[in-house]
Amino acid sequence: MMKKYSLALVFLFALSALSNKLHASHFSSGDIRYEYIGDSTGIANQYRIYCQIFQDGNNTIGLHPPIVSLCIQSSCGMDNSIVLSPILATGANLAPGNIGGAWRINGFDLCTDTAAVLNPYWVPRYVAYKSAANVILPPCADYKISLTGPCCRDQADNLLGYSENFYLDITLNNTLGPNSSPQIITPVGKSFCVAQVGQAPVIYPQTAIDEDGDSLVYSLVNPQYSANPSCGPGLNIPHDSGFTATNPLPSHTGMTLDQHNGILSFSPTQQGDYALSLSVKEYRFDTISLQWLNVGSTIREIIVPIRASCNPQVTGGPKLKTDPGITVLNNLLKTEMDSLKSAYGLSILKGSDSLGNGSSMVTKLPFYYGYTCFDSVLDLSFTSKINYSHLKTTDFRLIGPDGVPRPIVGIKNLNQTSASSNVQLMLHQPLDLNGNYLLQIRRGSDANTLLNSCGFAVEEFYGALVVVDSCPQPSYSLSYVSVDNNENIRLEWEVDNDFNDPNLLGTFNSWIIHRRDLNDNLMKPIKVIRDPSTRIFIDSFPGNGLSPSSASHEYALLLKYNGKRRDMTRNCKSIKLNSAPTGPWQSKISLSWNHYNCLDPLSRVYKVYRGIVDTITNSISWQQLGDMTSHNNLEVNLNSSNPLPAGSYVYKVVAQDQKNNSMQGLSESNWIYFYHNPQLSVYRKNGKNLQIPNIITPNGDQINDRFYIELPANGSYFTKINLSIYKRNGELLYENKNYQSINNSDSGWNGVNSSGEALSSGVYYYTIEVQTADSTASEHYQGSITIGG
Repeated sequence: MMKKYSLALVFLFALSALSNKLHASHFSSGDIRYEYIGDSTGIANQYRIYCQIFQDGNNTIGLHPPIVSLCIQSSCGMDNSIVLSPILATGANLAPGNIGGAWRINGFDLCTDTAAVLNPYWVPRYVAYKSAANVILPPCADYKISLTGPCCRDQADNLLGYSENFYLDITLNNTLGPNSSPQIITPVGKSFCVAQVGQAPVIYPQTAIDEDGDSLVYSLVNPQYSANPSCGPGLNIPHDSGFTATNPLPSHTGMTLDQHNGILSFSPTQQGDYALSLSVKEYRFDTISLQWLNVGSTIREIIVPIRASCNPQVTGGPKLKTDPGITVLNNLLKTEMDSLKSAYGLSILKGSDSLGNGSSMVTKLPFYYGYTCFDSVLDLSFTSKINYSHLKTTDFRLIGPDGVPRPIVGIKNLNQTSASSNVQLMLHQPLDLNGNYLLQIRRGSDANTLLNSCGFAVEEFYGALVVVDSCPQPSYSLSYVSVDNNENIRLEWEVDNDFNDPNLLGTFNSWIIHRRDLNDNLMKPIKVIRDPSTRIFIDSFPGNGLSPSSASHEYALLLKYNGKRRDMTRNCKSIKLNSAPTGPWQSKISLSWNHYNCLDPLSRVYKVYRGIVDTITNSISWQQLGDMTSHNNLEVNLNSSNPLPAGSYVYKVVAQDQKNNSMQGLSESNWIYFYHNPQLSVYRKNGKNLQIPNIITPNGDQINDRFYIELPANGSYFTKINLSIYKRNGELLYENKNYQSINNSDSGWNGVNSSGEALSSGVYYYTIEVQTADSTASEHYQGSITIGG
C-alpha cells in the first residue's frame, strides 16, 4: 500500500516586509519541478524541489502571502519532513510594491498595453513567488510530489469551479539512476488580443529542457483541485461549455500542441481570462527491459488573458531595432529605393516606415554599420520579441553587392528563451565583398512566417542594408601560355598583394584551370589546384588523344575562395604551328600559325627558329631564321643559294613582346619535324601519282589495318620497294628493303617497329624508294603517316 508523507510547505515571508499594498492569497497559476543535486553536494539521493506560485498583482482580496502544502507519496517509504524556503527577488527582478519579495514577470502585457512596450520596467500585472527545499529521495519507481493551496484560485472564464483550491502534482522514478525533472524555460505567460481577420494563428511556446537528455512529451491536462488539503488526490475542475482540457481557449482554428516541443497555436476570438495546464513527461530507455520508461514529469498551470484589442506598436509585426552608430534609419528617396530594387533584382522593397507617397515618398531603411570583411555572423535586434521556436533560416535572405545570394545556415538565440529579441544569423560563408548586402526578412504563405511574440507577422518585403568594407580585392592574370618542349603546354600566372590577405588565404579553395579545345564552344575546367602558392601548371593532356600539335588550345584561370568563384582571367591561346599540306616535299615549306592573343598586337612580334636534330643524342641546335615579323606566316626556301644538308630538321615559332625582352610574355609554338634529303627527287609517271595512305588503323577490323602502296590503274607492278619509318626527331623505327614482298592489304606494315612492338598512336614520317617493271630508275617519296586507334 502506498505510504503518504505530509510536509508543511510555508512561504516564510517576514511580516515586517508587508507594505500597505496588500496582495491576494488567491492563486493565478504555478509550476513545480525538482533537480538532483547529490553530485554537487556529495549527499546521495539528494534532490532540490522548486515551486513557483503566480498571483494577480491587481487583485487586493485577502491579506495573506501564499501558503501551500507539499506532499510526497510513494510505495517505498520515507521518513523526513521539510519546509520550503522563499527565494526572494532583488534589484530589477523585484516586483514594485508587492509583498514578500515577489518576482517581476516582464512582458506579460506587451501585446495589449502600450506602456509595456515604451517602458521595459512597466509594473506587470502578474508576479511570482518562488521557493525551494532539499529532500532525500532514495531510489523508488513511483514518487508523487503534490502541491495544494488552501483557497482560492483566480477566476477563469473557461472553468466552472474557480472557487476551488489550487493543486499540482509531478512524478519521479529514480530506479534507473538519479533524475532531474524537465524545466520549462519560457516565461510563465502573456496577454493576447482577439485575432484579426486573416491574421496568422498565435504561436505560444511553452518549451522545456532536460539536463539528463531524456525524451520529452508534452500534453494538455485538466486543471485540478484537491478535496484533501494535505495530500490530494487531484480532482478535475469542470470546464464551461465549449471548452475542454485540450481546447481551453476560445479559438476559431482550435488549439494545437506540438507534443515534441511544447509549442501551442491558436487564434483568440473572445476576451477573458483562461486557465490551461501543461504536463511534460520524460522517458528514458531501459537497456535491461529494452523499453522506454517514464522517469519523471513537471507541470505548469497558467492563466492566459485575452483582450479585445492589441497594442498598435506590435500589430505591425517584427521591426529591426536601431542602435546609434551601429543600426541607423536612413531616409531614402523614391529614386534611391528604385535603384536598390533594380540592383538586387527586386520588385518591392520596404523599410521600417515611410513618409509621403508617389515620387515624393521617403523610406526609412535600416542600415547596419560596423561589419568588416570575413565576418560570418549578423547580429539582429528587434523592437519586440519574436517567436524563436518559429524561426527558420528561410525567413531571411541576404544578397551580396554582386547580386548573388549568401545562404544563411543557422540561427542562434541570444536570449535563450523561445521568445527572443536578439538573434544571430550564421552565414554559410563569411562576407567577402565591399559594399551593401541586402537583408530581407521574408514573409511566406506557409507556417514559417516570422512572427513577433504577439502573433503578428513581419511586413512583407521588409529589408535592411548591411554595409561591409575592408575586403581585399585580389587581382590575378595569366602571364603567358606556351608549348613546353613540344610535349606539354605551360601556364604561368601572377597575383597582386591583396591576394596575400590572411583572411583570403584562410578561406582559399582553389585555382581552377579552364581549357577550350578545337570545336569546343565553351571553356571546360580541367584542373583544380588546392595550393594557394601555385603559379605554374603543366598541361600534359593525359589520356585524351590531344597534344600541342593537334590544335591551338585556349586557357583561362579562375580563383575560388570563401566558397565563391571569382572572375575568370583573360583567355590565352597557345600557338599552333602548321606546315604546307601533307604530301611530297617541295623546294619550299610554307609555315603558318595563329596569332598569340595574350600580347598587345601593337608590340607583338614573332621569331621563327629552325633546329637540326642530332639523331644520336636527340639534341636540337636552334637558329633563328631571318628577322622578327609581326605576320603569322613565313615561306622557307629549302634549295636556296645555301641549301640545307641532308638530315632531320624541326621548326618552331616564339611570340615576344618588343617592350619586354625578358622571358615574361614569351610563348612558344609546337614543333614541326621533317626529314630533308636534297638528292631525293619525286617523279610522276605520265602525270599520275602513287596512291600512298596517310593513315592506318591497325585494330583488326580489316579496314585500313595495313600500309599498302598502289600504282595507278594503268601502271606497272613494283619490282623493288624500300620503306623506312621515322619518328619526328629523325630516329629510324622501321625499315624493309624488300617491302614489295609484303606490299598488300593483308601483309603490309601494321604500325610496329623493327622489333615487332606496336608503336603508339601519333604522326610518323616515311621515305619510300620504288622501282617498276617498265623503268630502271628509282622513284623517291616521303611524307607523314598517322597511326590511329
